Amino acid sequence: PPPGARAITLTVDLHHLARERLPLLRVRQARDVPSAVRDVGALMAYIARMTIGLHAWTFRKPDEAPPRRVSRLPGAVPGLPEPVVIEMAAGRWGDAGAQRQDLDRPPRGDDDRPVLIRLTRYARPGGVPMLMIHGYSASGTTFAHHSVRPGPAKLLWDAGHDVWVLDMRTSAGLPTATLPWTFEESAFNDIPLAVDRVLRETGHRRLNVFAHCMGSVMLHMALLEPREQPWERHHPLRALLKDRIAKLVISQVTPLMVMSPTNSLRGVLMQYLRPYLPMGGYTFRPEGPPTLVDQLLDRLLASLPYPDREFDLENPPPWPPWRMRRTPWTATRHRMDLLYGRDFAVANVDQPVLDFIDDHFGPLNMDTVAQAIHFARCHEITDWQGASLYLDSLAKSLALLEAFPVLSLHGEDNGLCSADSAELLKDHYDQAAPGRYRYRVIAGHGHQDCLIGRHVATLVFPHVLAFLAEESPP
Repeated sequence: PPPGARAITLTVDLHHLARERLPLLRVRQARDVPSAVRDVGALMAYIARMTIGLHAWTFRKPDEAPPRRVSRLPGAVPGLPEPVVIEMAAGRWGDAGAQRQDLDRPPRGDDDRPVLIRLTRYARPGGVPMLMIHGYSASGTTFAHHSVRPGPAKLLWDAGHDVWVLDMRTSAGLPTATLPWTFEESAFNDIPLAVDRVLRETGHRRLNVFAHCMGSVMLHMALLEPREQPWERHHPLRALLKDRIAKLVISQVTPLMVMSPTNSLRGVLMQYLRPYLPMGGYTFRPEGPPTLVDQLLDRLLASLPYPDREFDLENPPPWPPWRMRRTPWTATRHRMDLLYGRDFAVANVDQPVLDFIDDHFGPLNMDTVAQAIHFARCHEITDWQGASLYLDSLAKSLALLEAFPVLSLHGEDNGLCSADSAELLKDHYDQAAPGRYRYRVIAGHGHQDCLIGRHVATLVFPHVLAFLAEESPP
């Protein structure tokens, strides 16, 4: 045992399984195919009987969430000025997935319905504009929501920034969230349009950007592909994008990435399972009463492994009585973690955030999520087919770093994308322009709790505010 420990704990090396790309169970020899199928089925039935017998109490039904109106778009936040909302048309519903579709696709009734993106401004006259870009299956509530006090938008506004929160077409708060977009379709069309509108409204030549998770991925896609695409609507604006950013803060996901062990294995498994999985919409909180399938899924997901402390928070002990409480947020959390891995550390999140968890995360499309399979396989951002278009030349990275400095934030216990990604990207960027890229690892934090957790003001944003307050390098 290691020093101070009384036992040796063995863990499965999921990275090794992903690298080897070999199944744990293989049929090496069989009399015939029907016999092999029968034997494998018998083994699975045996494992199922053992699991149910040993873990019957593990499959706990989540507490029912109280009925309330779910609001997944930024609104009024205590301490911030009344928000000003701007909506812009950025395309057509019929454009969804155009990058991967045949041109002779039959038309649909809603093809000409406009795609609207949304800017929410918390105005600070005279302040440098700060554009905040959310991740996937989330929305602008990541930065501005009454349950997080103080939240990222409030901290930036207090520091003198003119805060603009973007909700792209993939925002969980917009009806277009469940359409099968590729990440490029959102990146190339929505971000340049939003940047241009912010600069026109404020009269500034440049702005700062805070991009979280897949928002960071999409921003880098827009910056690193110089060629105009057939389905792109705002290429002249995208061509100006690099020169319109003064400083960039990226959160949790970088252009070069090391996925967490569970997501590395998910990426390998999804390559084989994707043809058999439904690739439509997916929601963390189904509408209406839960169906039998929903109830079975939620009970099964209750068996997801978590640290002991988090298990006790999800399943409060019945004694003493004053510690008993309902935990209706667990169903949403488990459905998220099924897709992404451990999204946040519950111990870092206050109760009001858990009470309003469905305001922070929402519906998505599985076809869009599947693009991340290639990220896990290639350890970098790729197009929807897995081609390395964005980091194929060091000259592109040099051009970015010459245009603006970059700060990268990473939770030490990020269950989606490992904090090692920051060091990997630093090694890459230091070849082009040493000192223009830096990173900070937030100890004891996961992915989303760096922005919606209780320590955002004390452990996370001091790094951001110090970076933004520095004199802009030449």
